[in-house]
Amino acid sequence: MNKIALKQNVLRSLDSDYLRWARELMSENRWSHTLGVLNNIDRLLDSYAQLDPFREQLLLAGLLHDVGKDLPLNQQKQLAGQLQNGLDEIEQQLPAIWHGPAAARLVLSEFNLKTADPLIEAIALHSTGASTKHTICDALVVADFSAPDRDFSEAGQIRDKISKLPFNRLVHETIRYKLLECLDNFKLIHPRSLEAYNRLCE
Repeated sequence: MNKIALKQNVLRSLDSDYLRWARELMSENRWSHTLGVLNNIDRLLDSYAQLDPFREQLLLAGLLHDVGKDLPLNQQKQLAGQLQNGLDEIEQQLPAIWHGPAAARLVLSEFNLKTADPLIEAIALHSTGASTKHTICDALVVADFSAPDRDFSEAGQIRDKISKLPFNRLVHETIRYKLLECLDNFKLIHPRSLEAYNRLCE
C-alpha cells in the first residue's frame, strides 16, 4: 500500500464517503503522504490514552488535511479566503500554509459540518499549530511533521519519540523544530505558531 505499513482496520474505520472523496482529490504522492500521516495518528492513539476520545476526528483529520495541497496556489488562496475569517495579513504572505484552510473550505463545502467544528479547525491550522489548546490539531501537527515520507532528521527524531515522551512535550518539540526551520532560513513566522509554542511551555 504505497510502501506505508498502515493497518487495514484503520482504513476500514473511516467513512467510505470521506475516503473515496479524499482519494479522488490527491495525487499518488499526496495519497502516500496521507497514509503515512494516518499511520502516525494510529501510533499516537496507541501511545496516548488521552487521545482516544478524539479517535474518529483524528483519523478524519489525517485523511483530509491535505485535500487542497495539489490545487494551484491561486485556487488554494481563493478557497482559504472563503473561510469565516479569511486570510490575515501575515497568512497572505505565507503561501505554504494556504492548503490547510483551503482543505478546510473544501471539506465544509462537501460535507455537513460547521466552521467551528474541531475537525475543520484542525485541518485549517495544521501548518501553524493552534494558539489555544486543541488536541486534534496538536496531534495532527505531530503526525504531519513526522510522516514517513519526511526524510529530514528532525522528522525522524519525532517519529522515534512517539510513546517515549509525554504528549504535550512531543507537540512542543515538533513546534520547536518547525520554528527553528523558519529561523534558520529567515522565513516569516505566523504569530499563531509562537502562541502554540508558548502555550506548551512548562
